[in-house]
Amino acid sequence: MDSSRLRRHRPTALTILAVVALYYATARLGLLQQLVRGQVTPLWPPTGISVAALLLFGTRVWPGIALGALTVNVTIGPTAWSVLAIVVGNTLAPVCSYLLLNRVRFHNDLDRLQDALALVFLGALGPMLISATIGSGTLFLSGALPGSDFWSTWSVWWTATPWACWS
Repeated sequence: MDSSRLRRHRPTALTILAVVALYYATARLGLLQQLVRGQVTPLWPPTGISVAALLLFGTRVWPGIALGALTVNVTIGPTAWSVLAIVVGNTLAPVCSYLLLNRVRFHNDLDRLQDALALVFLGALGPMLISATIGSGTLFLSGALPGSDFWSTWSVWWTATPWACWS
């Protein structure tokens, strides 16, 4: 790769690294209040960081979300495959939020009622079903979560992610 091409991609690389760092730092803060197995917390600020980064910079920052999720989950996940599955869920959910918000021509300024409603329903509640289901299902399938705790874990995971976006 020539130096002009490297210089052209430097801002994107730095933005991705910033997303990784912010994801990791806010995840560590969120994990201070963990409720389930050292992983599930009632507040998960990285989701808000992820959605905001996507809204500001577009889909080119998704690798930062995935790498941030990996750096956090690799130290707390029960198995390698479960870490990868949780990373996929934690990346896919905010990307879906972004795509849905983009589809309805969401304004970052929140200058319309429809933007506020879209943010709650399309940016938070709907797509975060993905991370809650993949994460809780993965913990159950890995044996780290008993079946009797699945729904309570799922509900904490689901309700933590959207509201962290807007806190």
